[in-house]
Amino acid sequence: MALAGCSGGLPKIPMPDLSALLPEQEVDFDPNPVPIFALYRGRIMAQAADGYCADPQSSQPRRGFAIFASCKSLGVKDAKSVRSAIATVQVGRVGTAIVDDDPVTLAAVLQGPQGAAILAPSGASDAVKVQDVAVDDARVTVVFDDTSPPAIRGAQAKEWRGFLDIADRLVTVTVRGLDKAPLSDAAGAALLQKVMDGMVDINTTQTVAAN
Repeated sequence: MALAGCSGGLPKIPMPDLSALLPEQEVDFDPNPVPIFALYRGRIMAQAADGYCADPQSSQPRRGFAIFASCKSLGVKDAKSVRSAIATVQVGRVGTAIVDDDPVTLAAVLQGPQGAAILAPSGASDAVKVQDVAVDDARVTVVFDDTSPPAIRGAQAKEWRGFLDIADRLVTVTVRGLDKAPLSDAAGAALLQKVMDGMVDINTTQTVAAN
């Protein structure tokens, strides 16, 4: 249930106003794209890889959800050029952490009969084909194809998804490219790891600073 609730979503390219897709759109935010984005009123910080920014208009900080795209595609002046891709970060509430205790069991669940249903946005397991599941220390990553009608037009069918725990919270990261510029297996996996690294780094830094 925790995994299903942290599936995340994908925005269009270029990044649009996703208010129609996100209920209870928040209005008290700075609309400018930022490389570091505060979730849960700053209790957790979100960042992706270098050159990617969060779109505050499409994110939901009070629900722990952030969408990242290249800063350049979001209109940031003089931003560096990076691969066209979308990354989402979904951070659960305190107490949702499940990866650190037994990442091997989580990986086995994702590889088993329940895996496709957990990964499918609609729960339609026949639309998802799991290609690979891996465990690296306290992280679980999965690569799969999703043949269901995309929620966002133009998104690549293949998705790279990672699960890790930060501050007793389950963090789910997703990465997709575009149909017109799909990410290769290597590029998708590399970007996923960079986003997960960024999440760990920024929240470790924030914790040290707070102490």
